[in-house]
Amino acid sequence: MFMRPMQRLFITTSKVSVPGISINGGVRTISTISLKRLSNLSSSSSTSCFSSPSSSSSSSYPLALLPQSRPYSITTDGQHTPLEVEQLSINEYHQISDDYLELLTDHLLELSEEFPQIDAEYSHGVLNLELPPVGNYCINKQPPNKQIWFSSPISGPDRFDPIGGKWISLRTKKLLGDILRDEISKALELDIKLKGLDD
Repeated sequence: MFMRPMQRLFITTSKVSVPGISINGGVRTISTISLKRLSNLSSSSSTSCFSSPSSSSSSSYPLALLPQSRPYSITTDGQHTPLEVEQLSINEYHQISDDYLELLTDHLLELSEEFPQIDAEYSHGVLNLELPPVGNYCINKQPPNKQIWFSSPISGPDRFDPIGGKWISLRTKKLLGDILRDEISKALELDIKLKGLDD
């Protein structure tokens, strides 16, 4: 049997140009443009109740690759992002948003002991609340925007920014805690407090 001698294939690359990424002499560098594109992928869409093209797990990328400000300075409804939000680090955002949602979950679980129809579950930055007869609420973190997103069967969707130690909607100027207190109180026909939430 005739066997062909083995051949080795060598590929050498001196320089390859890709938008946002360059390889020069075997050293890979990522430009500022590619960092901004990576930042658009840093959320938690696998569990988020909002469908967002910019959501995926923030833990997928090192914190060094995550921007310290939003990818844009103007919101979808034309509101400028406050400087306080722009200067908030991603670590600080995660701390205050986690604390807020965990406190809210604790309040809801306490209410569920008195009102068994309430069902609240918080996992991976997403809080789902079933509040009969009103319907289902979804409240979740949005790290790329450093916001909390809120979906209500009564008031609809809204986005809240951390300003002055409170979570406020730039569109309506309302506080997330006030909206929750008002809507849950009406559903239960009881004046609830939710202490520590934007009060």
